[in-house]
Amino acid sequence: CWRHAVALVALICGWLAPWSTASADTATLTRFFDDQARAAFADGEYGEALAYFLLVDRATPSPGAAYNVAVTAHTAGEHALAFAYLDRYLASADTVRSRRTDATRRAAELRGELALVRVESDPPGALIYVDLKEHGSLGKTPRTIVVTPGKHQILLDSPRHLPAQVAVKADEGKLARADAKLAPRTGELAVTTTPANLPVEVRHEGTAVSQIPAGTSARLPIGRYELRIRPRGHHPASTFVVVEEGATRTATLVARPLPPKTGTLLVSAGAVAAELFVDGKLTAKTPATLRDVAVGDRILEIRAAGYRNARRTVRVREGRSTFLEISLDRAKKGAP
Repeated sequence: CWRHAVALVALICGWLAPWSTASADTATLTRFFDDQARAAFADGEYGEALAYFLLVDRATPSPGAAYNVAVTAHTAGEHALAFAYLDRYLASADTVRSRRTDATRRAAELRGELALVRVESDPPGALIYVDLKEHGSLGKTPRTIVVTPGKHQILLDSPRHLPAQVAVKADEGKLARADAKLAPRTGELAVTTTPANLPVEVRHEGTAVSQIPAGTSARLPIGRYELRIRPRGHHPASTFVVVEEGATRTATLVARPLPPKTGTLLVSAGAVAAELFVDGKLTAKTPATLRDVAVGDRILEIRAAGYRNARRTVRVREGRSTFLEISLDRAKKGAP
């Protein structure tokens, strides 16, 4: 009978507790259970067949295994179990037309007999419980579950979100809904920056999710975040931080100044050795090669005894060399 078959499943599952998908024995066990299931089904021992098909699904979950459990449970009169596995099968990407057509027909038939609840959450992926967590999870949202007719509490649990609870009334042959928006578990994040008071970009799994205004802190859902700053004239800076529920985490971002943009000046006064002033500062004697000169317009002045001072404006370009040759005029006698 079906109750004895359930006991068989429990016994064998306990015996085979150390199963691993990496074990070479998994394929052997799957074939053995599948052979036993098909033999029992052919003999009309549907409860025993169901027990073995459940073991096949436990050893090697697949759309085909789910379909076999669903059909056998339906044949054995275990309609709630059948619908649960039909729902799982129909959510798979199985493309065998005959199986999908049959599963669709069976699911439609069972909908008229069962009290169903469509459970959805935002975000999806929450574990579903009915009335008590001790009864075990019925899978993850979104999912259609089977309940007994009457009032129930649908409990939703997600590691990164606060638990949610939705009251529903389920009637036989009808589909009730339980929808919940899950509130995230949060923590506080405080960030300091150098240079000070810079806005901080907050990224999660490679996507920008928010920005912390300069000089403030923020409350964020728990998780691991990347923090970035991109101050002008500085190298970008980033760091990673884990925000924990109910805690305040601090992070410091320090951006190093970029090296100044420079070019090279080559200055000659012909055969005259003259003093070279750059922006009013004595820098060298001609001929001169000046490296790492800040880009932009620079004022050059050439001074040599017996010659008139010469003044020029030259534009220095980043990474480039600029050559300037200045001819000096002799000073008139008596001129200062």
